[in-house]
Amino acid sequence: MSQFMLCKSNSDLSEYGKRLTDTTGRNFLTILEYHFQQSNAENIWIIEKISDYCDAPYGKKNHIHHLLESLYDVSETMVLWYSDFYTDLDIVETKEDLINLIEREFHDSHPLELYILAKNEIQGRVF
Repeated sequence: MSQFMLCKSNSDLSEYGKRLTDTTGRNFLTILEYHFQQSNAENIWIIEKISDYCDAPYGKKNHIHHLLESLYDVSETMVLWYSDFYTDLDIVETKEDLINLIEREFHDSHPLELYILAKNEIQGRVF
């Protein structure tokens, strides 16, 4: 089983993964339809090696906490799920709530499995 993550962002996230395309695979397209109904696939990023971040020791620079803290600032939406369980996710709408949830999950779940739909209302606004 694996941890997965998609981000909706207008920023270049190629440092962390690749853009979702029609050739990416059926499973990711299912998630796209479920969580990003009206989104342009060009703005959706697959964050690669997310399991490595989940497995890193807490407090280290490569820990999931630091990755999500960085990506939250440049993403409108982040979806994290484990295996095929992408529908019943914890919804967070602030960076502080996201970090608190990750810390709680880290202490309660080994190996770390995250089921999160994070929405950044500031990034989602049209000015």
